[in-house]
This record gives sequence, structure tokens and C-alpha cells, in this order.
Amino acid sequence: MAAVPVVPLVPVVPSVLLTYDPRGDADLIHNAIAGLGTNDKQLIAVLSNKTPLQLAALRTFWQTDYKRDLVEDLKGEASFNYKTALTYFVGNPAEVKADYMFDAMDGIGTKDRALIDVISGTSNAVIQEMKPIYAQKYHGKKGKKDKKDKKEKEGSVAAVNTLALEEDVKSETSGNFQRILLECLKGLRNELVTNVNEADARRDAEALYNAGEKRWGTDDTLFIEVLAHRSPIQIALVNRFYTESHKHSLLEAIKSETSGDYQDALLALATPPAEYAASRMHGAMKGLGTNDLVLIYHVCTQFPMQPIREAYQRMYGKSLESDIEGDTSGDYKNFLLSIVRNRP
Repeated sequence: MAAVPVVPLVPVVPSVLLTYDPRGDADLIHNAIAGLGTNDKQLIAVLSNKTPLQLAALRTFWQTDYKRDLVEDLKGEASFNYKTALTYFVGNPAEVKADYMFDAMDGIGTKDRALIDVISGTSNAVIQEMKPIYAQKYHGKKGKKDKKDKKEKEGSVAAVNTLALEEDVKSETSGNFQRILLECLKGLRNELVTNVNEADARRDAEALYNAGEKRWGTDDTLFIEVLAHRSPIQIALVNRFYTESHKHSLLEAIKSETSGDYQDALLALATPPAEYAASRMHGAMKGLGTNDLVLIYHVCTQFPMQPIREAYQRMYGKSLESDIEGDTSGDYKNFLLSIVRNRP
């Protein structure tokens, strides 16, 4: 059986991309936004091929050299979906994800798929960074029409509930769906990208079969334990052995044994990351209308991009670029297309 392509949650970055001096790009960005009007073509060309590490260096240099916040400066140069895309792409990933989760839980109803997208596709390090950011910005503010009316004093740590994110997730979810999200929020997922253990994968495959399809009722504790803690590459191997032994995939077993948001969360964890991202982008553009926020989130926060481009072509028989071309417009379209084409 052919190996399943996997993109790790912690990407392996070529060393050439680590030796990056942001000075030249910062000058180009400054020139593009200085004065009246914005040179969006230059701005997009400079930003769209950058890795998360390079963008972090740019933000730091901008703050140090210009004494300003790069994200805020870019937000002042754009509007609507283009503004959101710039914010998500250039911003600190942990803060972007914290904001996205708050928006998913604020007000009436919960955008459960948004919670799944963030929690299932975020590295342990970013999860741990995201939690205090969420607490500092949003503790006590969920459900408030004016998010500034209860702003905590600068530097006040005592007033911040460090478990604010977990408590908000608890208040918005229930049952096994809540259990899988909270387990993933512990940030204990194995993130090894080179080593897999075939013996462990075979044991997990058989244990999952015994906990699900072989018995009456499902041992959800085991499904949560395996899918919340194994690395994507290890889960791909579990899926391979499951398919060999039982003539259908682990994903099909999850579909037959579970339902609702809990099923969606398990499938997100069991699907190779590039394929999951491709499916979410495709779903955002499928049918009438476009779910721009979902499309922006996945295009602008995913790295590396190349495996996603390849997965999209393989899964849907057409390029990601062609679908974005048909569903977006203006500088918003140009920015997304440039990211898809040029980001490593």
C-alpha cells in the first residue's frame, strides 16, 4: 500500500529560509504604504512568499526600527476581506488563532468547525502561546457587545484567568466533542516528523477496531487518547494498518461509529493535515457563495503551502489557484493567489 502523504504540524524549514534579514523587505513595505495610496502590487509581492519565521522577524524589525505595529499599519491600508487576509497572514499566529477562537464562541451560537480547525491544526508550542494571549485579551468578555467595556488594566496579571480559553470551550461545547477539544488544548501531541513506530501503529489500529467496530457501543476514551496524542505521520501509519486489516480506512470507521461535531473533530485529527486543509478550502468555495473567513483562515495560516497545493489538485482534479480565481476578486484575490503560488 502506498504511503499516505503527511504534513507535520511543526514544518521542517530549509536552512536557507532561516538566514533572513528583514531590513530590505521592511523598506519595500514602508515605501509601498507611505504617503497617499498604497502600492498593493509591491506589498503583495513582498509579503506573500514569506514563512512564519520570516514574518515574525519582519514584525520585530518593524517595531524596533519604525516604533510601530506592522499589522496595525497594514490594516490601515486595506479594507474588507483584503484587510482580514493581511491581518491573518502577517499577524502572530498564536494571536490570530486566539482571535479566531474568540469570534467562534462570542455571541449566540458557536462556530464549532472553527474551533476544530484551530485546535486540531495547531502545534503544541502555538497552543501554549495562544492560551495566555486569549486570557489577556478575552477573559470575561465573551458575550459582551462592547469588548472594550471590561478591559483589564495594563500589566494586571492577577485579574486574568489563565484557563480562560479552556473554560470558554467548556461553556460552548459538551460531551465527547468537548473532551477531544480539551484534550488537544493540553498541547501534548507527539510532533516527531521523521520517526514512526510500526509496532505501536499496529497495536493502535487493532485497539481502535476493538474499541469501535468490533463491539456494541464505542470506547470513546481510546479514540480520544490515540487521535489527540499521536503525531500526524503516526496516525497515517495507523490508518494504513487499519485499512490493511479491515478493508476500509480508519476514517470510514470513525464515520460509522461517531456523529456530529465529535465526528468532525476526530476526522480532522485522523486526516493528513494537507488533505484536511485542502478540503476546508474547497468547502469554503463549493456551491453558491464563498465562506471568505474560512478560506482566509486556511490560506493565510497554513504552512507549508506546497503539499496543500498538491493535495488539492490530487483530491479535486483542479488547482487551488483556479478555484480562488473564480471565487474572489480585487487585491483580496491577488493576495490569496500570490500566497498559494509563492509560499513554500
